[in-house]
Amino acid sequence: MKMNKEVCIFMNTISYIMRSDGYYLLHVSKKDDVNRHKILAGYYDDKYVYFIPSVVIAVNDMVSFAEKERKVNMQRVLRQLARGRFIKSTKHKSGEVRYRLEKRIGKTRYRYITFHKNIFLIWIAKEMLGWV
Repeated sequence: MKMNKEVCIFMNTISYIMRSDGYYLLHVSKKDDVNRHKILAGYYDDKYVYFIPSVVIAVNDMVSFAEKERKVNMQRVLRQLARGRFIKSTKHKSGEVRYRLEKRIGKTRYRYITFHKNIFLIWIAKEMLGWV
């Protein structure tokens, strides 16, 4: 998938979250094992990686400010990621496309940015580790 500048900035944010010691992902079956010294960035299971939008947007704003880039248009970024099949999306009855899907983890129902895990792992191997 050819990425525009905004999508590259967003994916750099995801890369920053994955490399940073201050953030972590938690398996959905271990939802109660919260680390109080780190920021929960999302969850994962066998099929998907669920990022908490507020955390990703806050980190994205921080990274954009540090690199003196303008803030990204999240709707446009999510639309392009959905077209490239990076994230899961659904079409609502009204014709509106939803990029932040609801997922119940424990007793909480919340909207997450849902990456397909297999595509996400390939992206990590290519971009972060230099493999493939």
